[in-house]
Amino acid sequence: MLVLSFFADLFSLLLCFQVVGESGLFNPDDVAYVQNAGVSAVLVGESLVKQADPGRAIAGLFGKELVH
Repeated sequence: MLVLSFFADLFSLLLCFQVVGESGLFNPDDVAYVQNAGVSAVLVGESLVKQADPGRAIAGLFGKELVH
């Protein structure tokens, strides 16, 4: 959580820029944390690449259930 809290502190200094949360996002709480800090987009890689079903993993990352 140290990386995420550092990001939140840094973000408050960068309000004039478009900021993307891009590291250490592995679950819905992580995504919510950076969204609450003001991030408008997230870039996720490792937590999805390691999943058997990346589509379901993306939905899960945002706290949604994938319906087929």
